[in-house]
Amino acid sequence: VTGLGAGANVFQWSIASTPCPASTATVTITVTLLADATINTSAPVCLGSSAFNLSAGTVGGTWTGTGITSGVSGTFDPAIAGIGTFTITYSISGTCGATDTALVIVTPNADATITPASSLCVSASPINLSATTTGGTWTGTGITSGVSGTFDPAIAGIGTFTITYSISGTCGATDTVSVTVTSGANASISSVTPLCANAAVFNLIAATSGGVWSGSGITDPVNGTFNASLANVGINIITYSIAGACGDTASQNITVNALPTPTFTSDITTGCAPVCVTFNEAASNSCSAMLFDFGDGNSSTSSTATNCYTNQGNYTVSIVCTDLNNCTDTATITNMITVLPNPVANFTVSPSGVLPVNSTVSFTDISTNGGISSWNFGDPASGTNTSSLSSDTHVFSNEGVFCIVLVASNTSGCADTASECITIADEATIVIPNVFSPNGDFINDIFYFESSSVKELNCSIYDRWGLKIIEWTALNDAKTGWDGRTTSGSIASDGVYYFILNAKTMNNKIIEEEGFIQLLNAK
Repeated sequence: VTGLGAGANVFQWSIASTPCPASTATVTITVTLLADATINTSAPVCLGSSAFNLSAGTVGGTWTGTGITSGVSGTFDPAIAGIGTFTITYSISGTCGATDTALVIVTPNADATITPASSLCVSASPINLSATTTGGTWTGTGITSGVSGTFDPAIAGIGTFTITYSISGTCGATDTVSVTVTSGANASISSVTPLCANAAVFNLIAATSGGVWSGSGITDPVNGTFNASLANVGINIITYSIAGACGDTASQNITVNALPTPTFTSDITTGCAPVCVTFNEAASNSCSAMLFDFGDGNSSTSSTATNCYTNQGNYTVSIVCTDLNNCTDTATITNMITVLPNPVANFTVSPSGVLPVNSTVSFTDISTNGGISSWNFGDPASGTNTSSLSSDTHVFSNEGVFCIVLVASNTSGCADTASECITIADEATIVIPNVFSPNGDFINDIFYFESSSVKELNCSIYDRWGLKIIEWTALNDAKTGWDGRTTSGSIASDGVYYFILNAKTMNNKIIEEEGFIQLLNAK
């Protein structure tokens, strides 16, 4: 039967015959259309795409094939299928069922994974970034070539920057990476003025910490400790290095000046107090300034200086020398000067005071720091005026004042002197004339006093009117007295004159006499 439409088709027919009555019959024919299993075409999918549902002309069928995870919904999962071309079948069951197939192509996803870049110094040269798959486009701060992925730290500047890499197309991809640009280390070393070899230890300074120091005189590479006494005299090259990608290295010259070398001498090294010593600095060509310390509290800034030591003892002498580089050094001589103790002369006299003629006197040396005695008894007329005994006696046979001198010395040649005077005298006598005749015959021309055991005398002559004519103090001198002349120089008139006499004896007794003298001029 053709020409029937889908669905129920009712057919009726009639039979007309004679003599039989006519009859009618009906029949229903149901027409079912064939199922449409045509699969809607799917474009190629990427391996990384999400699962999706396929579709066909008629629903209700069953899906089968690699990658199908749901036969009812026609769910296709590229990740399960993998890369390739897969035949997918869609079947509709039944009398009028149908089947169709379609190809699903799964293509790989592009891999835009960027190779990580280490931190860069701002002064570093440009680099080309890289990714797993080439052919993409690079973008971001510091990118100077989108094709090559060239990154220039100088253009980017200091900081952290996000760089993007994109691969276009159906299965394209995108990745990002952070690139950090840091400032470069600065190893510059602070300058150091020239140093003396005995300068204090100190730490060098650089613009950036964390580096390592090296060179002559460096005793601590971490802190940059510099010891001039361990460095070379002259120029020392010091290096400071900072490690790492952004490290740096710098050098600095440090000049170390040698110390002056003062030397000095003295004209003597030993003497008795007080002793004066002259010092001379022998290396003045290297010393522009100097300071002597003589060890007794005295000092001098002269290259040649004299110091007098007054107290016994040993003295350490030093000199501080400063050269033209303002470097100083000290030279010291321990116990250079020895000042010996001086004797203190002293002695005893027994008996003492005013002694009679022919007295025997004992002398004993009681000096300190002495040991060698030298006596002078002040009696040169005797044959035993000197002695070298520590104790001795002497007989004084004449009147007078005798000054005994003791020189006490020691084996070092130091000496001291002590003296004491004694008086030798019997009882004093004074002969007073009562008349004289100054007539030029050299007989009794002078009025004077003859005395013994008298050490002082004063006499005044007065005329009858009480006027002083003359005064004298000489003892036992016929040439000194009154020659009979007035104060004007003329011969006085004959007559009686008044005298006053004052005297002191050897034993310090006072004699006072007064009286009259007759002047007879016989010319």
